[in-house]
Amino acid sequence: MAKNQNIYPNDIIFVKQNNALNLPKDETEYLVEKRNDFDEIDKLAKLYPVKDGTIELKVTSPEYSKSYKHGDIYNLGEKNSLSYGEIEQISGTGIFLHNIYKKSKDSFSILGSRHQINEVSVAIHKLKNEKKREFTKDKTILENYTQSDFSFDEPKGNGFFALSCGKASDSLEYVFDEEFYLEVYLDGSAFNDLTSKIYHEDFEAIIVRANLGRVKGLYAEKPTGIYTENGFITDGQAYQLLYEKSDVKNYNELPDNFESVGSVSKENPFIVDVYYSNKKLNNFAETANKDLNIISYKEIRSEINSTKTYFGLNFFILYTLILIVIGIMLNQFL
Repeated sequence: MAKNQNIYPNDIIFVKQNNALNLPKDETEYLVEKRNDFDEIDKLAKLYPVKDGTIELKVTSPEYSKSYKHGDIYNLGEKNSLSYGEIEQISGTGIFLHNIYKKSKDSFSILGSRHQINEVSVAIHKLKNEKKREFTKDKTILENYTQSDFSFDEPKGNGFFALSCGKASDSLEYVFDEEFYLEVYLDGSAFNDLTSKIYHEDFEAIIVRANLGRVKGLYAEKPTGIYTENGFITDGQAYQLLYEKSDVKNYNELPDNFESVGSVSKENPFIVDVYYSNKKLNNFAETANKDLNIISYKEIRSEINSTKTYFGLNFFILYTLILIVIGIMLNQFL
């Protein structure tokens, strides 16, 4: 959990431009963060609901856990079921990755904060392959995780994710903690397959990619960059989450599409990849190099021995010829 030592929060203000005739409606409504009385609203960064944007998170040390849920520990008045529920998940810390279409990494922060965080708590949950039930309340996934009105039952092949955040404060020192959560839900077969892969001897990391377009409560500046043959090159997005509507100073003026974070994103695409290390490839290359060196050494030794034999034979012939010549000359003088 990252700590922010600055005074928090800044003023969050909803702005609606009434005199912008040449702009589409969705560009005339935005949020700004005002740090002090000297800030001019029309010169502040404009934060719009995110329409499109993909994040990539690398989880290098995931942990598998299994718990048994019997009743709701947060609601003693509710009648407990006679059976318990099994909840399985793979969790870890996800680090934002560089994307080939981005010059720098993305980041998260809570609206009103002066802090940017590049770590996200990632949890991948297992859904039961049973009859589907609907959500009865629209609230954060973490609340759903502990409440009895959330169903972990989903048809095979289905999946979804949810983005949420948490914050805590010490009102005496204005010290604030912020944490961000990406909860991914996979059907039973996919989850079991993923679990088996994280225990592979060459496992390196899980890469989670999620498209955050139209996720409720998520805001950012309009992305800037250039179009190239490789796609749209940006500087990375600083995504900001609205914790509660009441955090906005004039929240009563907010339109319907300006919402707080915490809902399930069932229509957004996502990918869960498993990466393996290249240790075996390196070992194979090293072994191949050693074998090649051994072969080369043997070939050189063989060539040296062959050369020695050749020179020895030639020396013997030359020595014999010299002796013959000396013998002939001695016969002529005697």
